[in-house]
Amino acid sequence: MISDQKISEQLETFLNMYDVQRAIFVSDGAEDETLVPIVQSRMRIDSVKRIVIMQSQNLESTYYILKHVFSDPKISQTFFVPLGLAFLIYAIFLLARYPEGAIVGILAAVGLYMLYRGFGLDDLVALEKEKLWDAFLEQRMVFISYTASLLTMLVATAYGAMEVWKLYSADGVWYQGILTLVSVFINASVWWYAGAMLLADLGKIFDLRMENKPIYKNVAISLFVIATGLLFWGASTYILATASLSEGITSDASLALQYFVYSVAVAVLIALAGIKYSVSNQASENEDRGRDKRRKKLA
Repeated sequence: MISDQKISEQLETFLNMYDVQRAIFVSDGAEDETLVPIVQSRMRIDSVKRIVIMQSQNLESTYYILKHVFSDPKISQTFFVPLGLAFLIYAIFLLARYPEGAIVGILAAVGLYMLYRGFGLDDLVALEKEKLWDAFLEQRMVFISYTASLLTMLVATAYGAMEVWKLYSADGVWYQGILTLVSVFINASVWWYAGAMLLADLGKIFDLRMENKPIYKNVAISLFVIATGLLFWGASTYILATASLSEGITSDASLALQYFVYSVAVAVLIALAGIKYSVSNQASENEDRGRDKRRKKLA
């Protein structure tokens, strides 16, 4: 074994430095006594002394179990990351001289992290990260579009959160209710999120076109993103109008209801157009494949 070879080399170096003819071998277990033949082949061993160390077997087993558990990346991340987030957020709020908000921030961060791990998003994120890195190495447009999409989503989240905070700081209480607050966030950020998803999809479409691959699925996805954005915008606008929290021409509840109906109708039309486009191109692609197969059989 490698360890036996290293011990042999160290012993040879020692014997070259000092003229030793006899020795007493001292060990604290059977594992050390396996080295007796190595030492005995080079000098005379007069006796072997065994040292017995009293220790708690349960304590030693618990130590090695904990050591093995925390060496597992998944378990260590599950345990240490929430604690690290809690300590970091608390320190930030202390520096900001607002310790009252630390509890809310810690609960929110740990709750989001638990949802993230509970829904298994860590595996999905790791897979997407690997794909993004491959796209960067291969110099594909999807890397730029995905990065822009991620930054746009961060801006959307920050903008929506600021609008919600503006409503809270103006009135000081959460009397509007959860539905109204969610509607404020959606109404302020929905088109930012839609734009982010469109950016990601456009980068994918560009790469597919460069590779001469079909893009009809991605075009249909883009149309569905626009349709979904219309639905969320129309619904949130109507809810804010009924709560007297909307400004401009959408402040009138009856007019906001009309906008909601129109948005539903337009969203359905856009979705149908996407389905029609995808189905027609799928059919034509299947026909082309059938022709290629027939040509190969004839050849």
